[in-house]
Amino acid sequence: MVNYVKQLVPAENGALAKLIIPFLIALSGVILFCTLADQATCTRYATVFGIYSFIPVGGPIAAVQVGLTLGISAVDLILFIVFTEAIQALFVVWNFDYTKEVPGIGTMVKRTVEKGEKMIERYKWVMKLEFLGLILLVTTPLQGTGAVAGSVIGRLMGMTPLRTWLAVTLGITFRTALTTLIVLGIISLL
Repeated sequence: MVNYVKQLVPAENGALAKLIIPFLIALSGVILFCTLADQATCTRYATVFGIYSFIPVGGPIAAVQVGLTLGISAVDLILFIVFTEAIQALFVVWNFDYTKEVPGIGTMVKRTVEKGEKMIERYKWVMKLEFLGLILLVTTPLQGTGAVAGSVIGRLMGMTPLRTWLAVTLGITFRTALTTLIVLGIISLL
């Protein structure tokens, strides 16, 4: 078991920190939020997180609808979703190569890489526009264009972790704001 863990834990300087920091940020955020907010508020946000994270098709739209129905303000909801997606993106861009080897997660990442390669082939304009193209791709509210897929695609395109994370975070911000405005009826697609 120890040898297996040694194989998974990167040997380069700072690599272990890159594995741990996203989890520490997320955990710190949850602890701080739940310390400052009452239990009912924590439950509302946990509901939104569950819907957003575990409903594969339509999760982001459903999460926004439920969050607004539960009384979460549009701005707070956008910030919450962007925070959770930014943490996921940070983990993937920092640990792209290592995540393929983690049991359970590795197969998901490998499938995402395959889908990302197909997506790059299908949407060649993303490669030409690189940073802006990745923002636009992640902004598109379609299944498989979220933070994890966007991070994988950015890394496959050869973008640095920072540029990938920034593009994905901006795309998620635009996507979530757009989805919220549509759900509120401020923007209509028809």
